[in-house]
Amino acid sequence: MPKNNKNKGTNQHTTKSTANMDVTQTLNNTINTTEILGQTREILYGNPSLFTNQNLICDIENSHGAPSTRQCQEQGHTMHSNMCPPSVYPMLGQPQHNQHYGTFHNGAQSASIHNPYFGSVQTTDSNSFPPWAINLCNQMTRIQSTLDMHTNRWKSIETLIVSQTEKLTQLEQTVSEIPDLKRKMENANTNVKSLQTDVKTLSAKMAEYDLSIQQYSDMCDDITGNNNDFEKSLSNVEQEIGRLHCAHDEVTTKLNHTEERVTDVQWRGMRENLLFIGIKEATNYATEGKTVSR
Repeated sequence: MPKNNKNKGTNQHTTKSTANMDVTQTLNNTINTTEILGQTREILYGNPSLFTNQNLICDIENSHGAPSTRQCQEQGHTMHSNMCPPSVYPMLGQPQHNQHYGTFHNGAQSASIHNPYFGSVQTTDSNSFPPWAINLCNQMTRIQSTLDMHTNRWKSIETLIVSQTEKLTQLEQTVSEIPDLKRKMENANTNVKSLQTDVKTLSAKMAEYDLSIQQYSDMCDDITGNNNDFEKSLSNVEQEIGRLHCAHDEVTTKLNHTEERVTDVQWRGMRENLLFIGIKEATNYATEGKTVSR
């Protein structure tokens, strides 16, 4: 924090120096105003050194405005004039009786007027004012208005500089927070890197899981194929068993028929034996009928 305060003081000094440079440059650009004041001083009093660029620059750098009466009097500049119309009294000071601005007497008597910008001014009757003096005083009035306008402008510039200084202070505070933001960003980057490492580990494990699942899938496919083959074999066996059942039924039917025939033959033989007792067995079938008839 002390470092920031030191920088703040340096910035304020730099800002003030910049403002003074701007004021100096602006005054150097207002050559017409200062030249007119110098010419006026030279015409009226023979001393044009009162309103020069250097004097105005020094005064404005010290007071941020037009030169004061005290500064002019310290430099030894006083103005005396016996030619000034009543129209410029508001600028030079309103001549009234028993006022601190001075006194004014009717007729040809002179009046002593104290002006806050030009010092003591001696005036006489307005009937003795030439036209060029009236025009010159009116021009000085306009010049004074211009100076007042510039003074207000410098005040507004000073206010702007103060606001800019406050903004610079806020900017310095914001800049002082940048290291904390950098540390937070570094911590965030570290966390992101750790998360990336975890993601890579999880990706490797997922690849292993995918390989294992593929192997299990292949095994299941093999088992499914074997089951299909077994089902086909079982179907063939069932068909063969059905065919064997049919053959067994046929054999059983034939066996029963044969047993019936054997039983019938036995009964017939027994009956014939009872009917033909004493008849020898024929040895020659050609003579069997004869034997029977006998």
